[in-house]
Amino acid sequence: DSRQLLLLAMSYCILFGYQCPGDVAGAAARPAGALGRSFEPAEPADFVRAFESVLRRPPDLLQDLLGLRAQVIPRDTLMRIAPLVEDSDCLGPDAFSGPFAEALRPLVVFLHAVVESGEIYAEIQDCVAAGRFDKQQAASLMEGEVSDQRRMINAMGVRGFEENELQDGYE
Repeated sequence: DSRQLLLLAMSYCILFGYQCPGDVAGAAARPAGALGRSFEPAEPADFVRAFESVLRRPPDLLQDLLGLRAQVIPRDTLMRIAPLVEDSDCLGPDAFSGPFAEALRPLVVFLHAVVESGEIYAEIQDCVAAGRFDKQQAASLMEGEVSDQRRMINAMGVRGFEENELQDGYE
C-alpha cells in the first residue's frame, strides 16, 4: 500500500497545492529558512506527510473537495496528475486494503473523476479554440461558480450541504 499511498498523496498535493507543515520532523531536508513554516513537498516522504496533515483536518479536506472546479484546473496540473491516477495497477478502485481502505477508496474514486472531468473541460476548450464548439454554449459549461460536486450534492438533497448550513463543521 505504500506506493499507492504515495501516488494518492502526490496527486492530492499537486492538485490542491498541499504543503508540509513546518513543525514536522525532517528539518534537515527542508529548504533553508523553512523551519516553522510550511513548505512544498519535494521528496516522497514530504508528499505523504503533507497529505496526512490534510487528512487530520477532515473539514478542510471536505471544503477542498466540494469547492474544486474541474473546469479551472490548469492543464499543466492535469498533465502532472493524470499519469499518477491512470496507473490502475496502483490507483485502481481496490488499491488499498487494511484499516484505512474504506477512507482512502473514495479519495481514489474522486481523483479519477476529477482527472476525467478536467480532461473533458480541456477538450471543450480545445474545440472552442478550433472553432468546432459554440463559444456561448462552452461559456455556460465552463463559467459556473459552483463546483460539479456541490451541484450533485444539492441535486441529491443531502441535508447539511446547503450554503447557509455549511458553517457547522462540514466545510
